[in-house]
Amino acid sequence: MTSVSPADRRAMARQAAALATFDTGEIGDDATRQSMIDRADTDRERHGLDPLKTEPELHRKAVERGLVRR
Repeated sequence: MTSVSPADRRAMARQAAALATFDTGEIGDDATRQSMIDRADTDRERHGLDPLKTEPELHRKAVERGLVRR
């Protein structure tokens, strides 16, 4: 097994920091949740994926990918 490269460590540190900004533990208001969906849709569009249509769909996909704490 090979070790993790310094570049990969930096990339993961950036990703962890970005995720930490969203993980407040609060439900948030409608505008905040819609903003998150809009940001996800922008990223999905960049990758050629269809937009998310609803907040439950965003949550379902996050659960499928192991991104939701239980």
